[in-house]
Amino acid sequence: MGTRAGRAKPSTGYAFKRIQAHSARLVAALASAGKPPQDLTGDKWQFHVFDTLLLDIMQRNGEQTRAIFTELFRRNSVERIFDFLDERTSPWENLQVMNSVTPWPFLRSIGHLLRGRPGQRGK
Repeated sequence: MGTRAGRAKPSTGYAFKRIQAHSARLVAALASAGKPPQDLTGDKWQFHVFDTLLLDIMQRNGEQTRAIFTELFRRNSVERIFDFLDERTSPWENLQVMNSVTPWPFLRSIGHLLRGRPGQRGK
């Protein structure tokens, strides 16, 4: 349950609603089928990509993280940020969130990940 089940977002540590949703899916599946569902997490692939990119930026250039979070919270409502962290945003809302931050750190991370060198500084 909780963190041991991978419900804390690796990039931000955000976990509260993710743990609640995970627990609700588990209880519902156990009550109806007597076993956990195949996809207990309910995670969406694009949010895994977003987390991976942010983790790469944190590892390679951690000093940029402050500016990224400042832009996120300055340019988005708190509701949109929480919906994004809860993985309840539409593709359009995801685009709005992505467009609210400077793109270069993320584009560099995409390049690092495509070359198979995540987290390596200056390469």
